[in-house]
Amino acid sequence: MGRYQSRMRAVSAAWLLIGALIGTVITLWVANQQPDPRSHTWFTEMVASYLPSESGEGTVVAVIDTGVVEHPALVDSLADCRDFTVSIQEPARACTDTDGHGTHLAGLVAAESEEFQGLAPGVSLLALRVCDEYGVCRSGAVAAAILYSIREGADIILIGVAGPDASEEEESAIEDAIAADIVVVAPVGNQGEVGRVAYPAKARGVIGVGAVNRLGVVASFSPADRSIQAASVGDLPIDLVAPGVGILSTSARGGLELRDGTSQAAAIVAGVLARLNAASGLGGQDLVSCLLAGVEDLVDPVLDAEDFSGPDPYSGYGLVQGPFPCARAGS
Repeated sequence: MGRYQSRMRAVSAAWLLIGALIGTVITLWVANQQPDPRSHTWFTEMVASYLPSESGEGTVVAVIDTGVVEHPALVDSLADCRDFTVSIQEPARACTDTDGHGTHLAGLVAAESEEFQGLAPGVSLLALRVCDEYGVCRSGAVAAAILYSIREGADIILIGVAGPDASEEEESAIEDAIAADIVVVAPVGNQGEVGRVAYPAKARGVIGVGAVNRLGVVASFSPADRSIQAASVGDLPIDLVAPGVGILSTSARGGLELRDGTSQAAAIVAGVLARLNAASGLGGQDLVSCLLAGVEDLVDPVLDAEDFSGPDPYSGYGLVQGPFPCARAGS
């Protein structure tokens, strides 16, 4: 009996070892698989079909987020990298991103390689890190990065981080940016709850962006706000929607990766704005009006489709899609 039990324990141990090896092989295989760009660039076709040329050359876009690494598809666009997580008075010159979020957003705007291209390759990127390795994003760092963007001549500021509360520092910096004819874009957050639109998307003058899937349906994580009462774009908690589900872009580890989020949708809108700016020379509210002219109204899923049109709590003015009249005039 003792020999039998010993043999069974040996067999069990062998099978456990084999199972562990198989699991390791599968894990390594999955980790090394790269998404096929041909099957994951639907969002480009959705929003860029009517955009002129394929370049954002001459436009300066600031990405305020977790930082951006020197990815091969981004290195030619990186005009400046600054880290505001240690010092906001003298931010270090560093292209780093311990999370990968900022690198993913930057790729949607500016990536250029044989495998993948962002919405506006050729732009000058200001990669401004405001979130540390622990995921802490301080409002003072965000405000300082916005002011730095103004000084460095940004045309568009993409703020990829979002939170529940406003700060006087951020509000003041955003007001200064808008007064300088800079378009500020931000995600509405991923809470998926009514009335939980994040800041700074809900700040006055900021273009708040929600997310849709490849069918043009608002994503389950994209929040709604039924307090909509506004006269112009930038005044709504949710102004627009853009693709934000299964979005392919650059990875901080190299290669490409898929991510979901309203931050991805906001980055896509920033890329569209960069292309429109490069083609038309418009900025500020004129550029926002150009963007709005290319938005397709979506029906509020709660209200009757035949009786409702215009801004709604789920998609704002609608889906960024085109055509864009100013781009045709300026191209």
